[in-house]
Amino acid sequence: MKIRKAILTAGVNILMANGMLPLIAVFIEPAKVLFLNNAINHGIFTPIATAQAADMLFEHFGGTQA
Repeated sequence: MKIRKAILTAGVNILMANGMLPLIAVFIEPAKVLFLNNAINHGIFTPIATAQAADMLFEHFGGTQA
């Protein structure tokens, strides 16, 4: 399972880095079928959303990041 997660994570990161967000579903949907739904939600989406929320708060309120 760890190898599959690493491969899927690398694939998603490559697509994000190259601005091909719609193609991420090619990696995500098959992974959900392979019972990696929690790994995807907590290992990929949560860290991305947390970083985006922190950046948005920093931009809105200014100051220094923790």
